[in-house]
Amino acid sequence: MSSSSSTSSSANLDTSSIYRLSGTNLYSGLDTDKIIKALVSNTQSKIDKQQQLEQIAEWKRELYRDVTSDMQDFENTYFSYTSDTNLLSSTFFKTANIISSSSAVSAAGNVDNAKNLIINSISQMASQASYNSTQQVSDQEITSGKLYDSWTSSTVGGKSLLVSYNGTDYTLTLSNSVKLDSENMSATNADGNNVELQKIVDGLNDQIENNSTLNGKVEFTLNADNSISLSSKTSYDVGVKAYTTSKDTTTGQKFLAALGLTESTGQTVNGTAIDTNVSTSGLFNQTISSSSNLKFNVGGEDYTVTLGGDLTVSGASDNGYAIAIATQLQKQISANADLKDKISVSSDAATGKITFTSLDGSNLSISGGSQNLLQGLGITTSDTPSGTSVESSGVTKDALFKSYLGDTLAGSTLTFSLDGISKTVAFDALDEADYSSADGISTYLQKKLDSSFGTGKVLVSTDAANGTLQFQAGDSTSVLTLSSSSSSNVLGKYGALRVGSGETNRVETGKTLDDLAGEFKQTLTAGADGKYTISINGKELSFDGDTTLSTVISQINSDPDMGVTIAYSQTTDSFRITADDSGSQGKIYYSDVSGNLADTLFGSMTDGTFGSIQSGKLTADDGTVSVSGDAVYSLTLGNTQKTITLASGSYASLSDFQSAVQAQIDSAFGTGSVTVSADTANGTLSLNAADGKTQLSITSQSTENPLQISSASNLAGYTAGQDLKMNVAINGTTTDVVRSSNTTALDGVTLTVAGTTDKAVSFSSENNVDDLVSKIVDYVNAYNKIIDKVNTLTTEAQERNSSHKVKYEPLTDAQKEDMSDDEIDKWNTEAKKGLLQNDSALNGILNDLRSAMTDAVESAGLSLSDLGISTKAYDVTSGGQLVVDTSSTSKLREKLQSDPDAVTSLFTDEDGISSRVKDALDKYVGTFGGDGVLLLRAGKESDANDTSQLTTQINQYEDTISKLKDQLQTEEDRYWSKFTAMEQSLSTLTAQSDYLTSMFSNSSSS
Repeated sequence: MSSSSSTSSSANLDTSSIYRLSGTNLYSGLDTDKIIKALVSNTQSKIDKQQQLEQIAEWKRELYRDVTSDMQDFENTYFSYTSDTNLLSSTFFKTANIISSSSAVSAAGNVDNAKNLIINSISQMASQASYNSTQQVSDQEITSGKLYDSWTSSTVGGKSLLVSYNGTDYTLTLSNSVKLDSENMSATNADGNNVELQKIVDGLNDQIENNSTLNGKVEFTLNADNSISLSSKTSYDVGVKAYTTSKDTTTGQKFLAALGLTESTGQTVNGTAIDTNVSTSGLFNQTISSSSNLKFNVGGEDYTVTLGGDLTVSGASDNGYAIAIATQLQKQISANADLKDKISVSSDAATGKITFTSLDGSNLSISGGSQNLLQGLGITTSDTPSGTSVESSGVTKDALFKSYLGDTLAGSTLTFSLDGISKTVAFDALDEADYSSADGISTYLQKKLDSSFGTGKVLVSTDAANGTLQFQAGDSTSVLTLSSSSSSNVLGKYGALRVGSGETNRVETGKTLDDLAGEFKQTLTAGADGKYTISINGKELSFDGDTTLSTVISQINSDPDMGVTIAYSQTTDSFRITADDSGSQGKIYYSDVSGNLADTLFGSMTDGTFGSIQSGKLTADDGTVSVSGDAVYSLTLGNTQKTITLASGSYASLSDFQSAVQAQIDSAFGTGSVTVSADTANGTLSLNAADGKTQLSITSQSTENPLQISSASNLAGYTAGQDLKMNVAINGTTTDVVRSSNTTALDGVTLTVAGTTDKAVSFSSENNVDDLVSKIVDYVNAYNKIIDKVNTLTTEAQERNSSHKVKYEPLTDAQKEDMSDDEIDKWNTEAKKGLLQNDSALNGILNDLRSAMTDAVESAGLSLSDLGISTKAYDVTSGGQLVVDTSSTSKLREKLQSDPDAVTSLFTDEDGISSRVKDALDKYVGTFGGDGVLLLRAGKESDANDTSQLTTQINQYEDTISKLKDQLQTEEDRYWSKFTAMEQSLSTLTAQSDYLTSMFSNSSSS
């Protein structure tokens, strides 16, 4: 009898845990999850109900707070003493405007005082001190870098490598702006390092600085032997690796090798000397451009053949390139139906020569083409075919990779702007021979620009010594801009013309001081500390070379201690400096502390054109000088400002008066600072700084002016600030008034002076009812906005279904799962309606505000209805909103014209409308102290200790919900435990049944 054993698999039900399994996992086949949800549904319903009640409370709180916010905004606008529209102040209701009899001055303020004010004369207006520099700031040229007939493009921009630090790799990608100049590879900087290789090191270190983990911890350096090192500044090792995007790419490995680096780690990683031979260095172009072409003449017909694809032959010899080029050209010819039977191309691997042969026996010549192919293959061009074949002389590989001036410019355009007028000139391809060398470009462009702008308008020249190109405007006031090019390879620091797009013959404020150093008229030099430090009116500012000129200007203009505003004029190519303060106290004095930035921008204040300050004729016919009243003058010497007073009296001679003036100045500035000289022949005095090179200015500060100098300076272009001078009569008393500003206040009347006058100016008044009507209408509209909102909330009913139950209850979480966000928003909008219907607090607001606004004011004997302001007729749904009659014949306008004081009393008396509305606001929103009704109900969001009724209720709901959720969890766990035990029992019974079945089956078969 044979026997066999049978095993059956079953779900592993560990009784130590509670498993939530679907029916397909269990022996019972029951949907346990659904059953348990039904069993705990009563508790879930309680949770849902509490959450709905909480939501209703939150919505109510939100609505109350919205009303509170509107009422507080209303108060801040119309009942705050800091508001310009404060109805508690009688100034709100002032309707009179002050009318001036002269356009020379306008007035505002106290009407009654203005009527008692007469301006007899305005002899001088206040002005700011200013300095119009005569210093030409720029060299007024657009100057290129050194031009080359040919060059090899740099390929380092955008290349990447990996730096490892503390076991983590970081990718460093050089900016596309990092480019090497193939014609400058032997140049060194002050440290003796290669200038071009230093760009790579600086570019990599810039990327390190931008990495928060690497910054300050690792650094690349360039060594004297042109090798690169990477060092760790901590105890962690560093390393370099090739950057790869896939296993098949070798770009990253080639770049690492071109930098003389190999993959390695350590405290310092040292590379080998970088190859600076442009012909062999991997830092420069090693690809023949797809646009490279040759022009053929076959049997009198011209044809052009391009490579059609970039060509790179890794590790190829010169002859290897000849084979590759010949193969590619033949492929292009074979694909051309017109040429495939006319020309064949072959190469000699031994010599590197390429032969072009006419297949039909026609004469053949190469008439032109890209210079890289012509020179790289050694092809002599000819316009006249003289045989059936042409043979190159052999490959010069580095010439194949070069860019050539003529080829790059051919077919491109340049756009120039002269005083806002733009013209575009083209480099015609047929003229390439005229501009294929740096020497020929200026002549070619001069013809083009003369044709576009007119002869002599734009001048082009070549600086043979430096190999640069210069553009100038024929007129020194004209602004010339080299705006753009149609080709991306023409403009830019490393473009064919070595000049940037947007360059002008004026100072470009967006450039850094370092970039501008060679473009100023005067050479800009930093101080020994490497900074440019200037002092203006005693305040110093320092700038680094990488600070833009626009930043320099902005920082000066925004510094209150410097007290000046500087502005650059492109037309005059100079700066204007204006004192921020008007009047005689305003001053301008600048100097360089370190470097020469101030002198470069503004010209030297000590090397300027200095003259002397001349007085008017002072002497009478008998030679005496009379001063009828004390005369006050403000003098500024360099950065020092003083005031002197010349006493009234009679001076026997000009010499006596000179001595008196000299004595006053010596007392102020010290002996020998300022020299006062007398010209007895003309009866005048002259003043000047004793050293002959310090700025001196003088301004009269009184109506008495015996020197007959209002404002003057000894420095050309400098204008001293001067004061406003008026003679006025106030309440019949005449007095001289001197002020530093053209806007000044006299006894509550603000005067704004626009000009001088020797005619008396008087002031009257007129009522301006329109402005006050507009302000009252604005107030009523703001009031109506609150009434409308509150009325809507109290009258809007909840929508009910046919069973009279609320149709839109707050959604449960389960209901939201079956709805979109848009559907939920729409539902919630409906559910919020009617929550505050017939609310007692809101009804109280309506009643109290309506009463405050519309009840008569006993002290004024008026109500709003007497002004034509009343509730909307026959409109019981508006909640008591008011309507203002603003017609030309309205009661409001009539009352404002006939009895404005009564209107003012209506609002501002103690029992007036403003006080009553204030009390209502206080009652409901606590605006004027204490908690109002709405705040007690709903609080405010900004209150961290909110104990309002609704907030307390919401907290209670949350506590109840939390307890119910704990109860729900307990119930679910209990039911899941029972079902788990049931499934385990079923599992055991099933296993036993299977065993018995197996035993009976085996017994029967035996």
